[in-house]
Amino acid sequence: MKKFTIKTELGYEGRYRDTDRFYGPTSYYSRDGEGFNKAGATGLGHVIVQDQRDTKLRNTNTFEYKDKKNNHNWSLLIGEEQQWKKGSSDYFYGYGYDAHTYTGENVFNFLGAAKATDYKNTINDADNMLSFFARANYDYAG
Repeated sequence: MKKFTIKTELGYEGRYRDTDRFYGPTSYYSRDGEGFNKAGATGLGHVIVQDQRDTKLRNTNTFEYKDKKNNHNWSLLIGEEQQWKKGSSDYFYGYGYDAHTYTGENVFNFLGAAKATDYKNTINDADNMLSFFARANYDYAG
């Protein structure tokens, strides 16, 4: 059994990103951009809150056989790998916060006070993979 090696690897990667953006009343977003279009007025602040989650799971299994006879060295490795990846994002848009009442420091405590709101949820397509591989090595006297 000394000539055989079996190996399994497992991996997990998780990522969570929380982004809070405040656009003050003098920003382009508030004067001429989407914030102005949705609130219908100038001199107001706007927010975008984004929560993004991604997870990735990986599993790799290999089987290797090595042998040496006289000056002949050879090995054979076969394996498979599987990956599963998924993710989603949630967006909250708040349009039209009174700039005298709500500032960039406190507006996130009063998200419901917006003149108009919008919400978007996206679920990423599953990205799954299954692969197989093999390798053969031979050398004579190193």
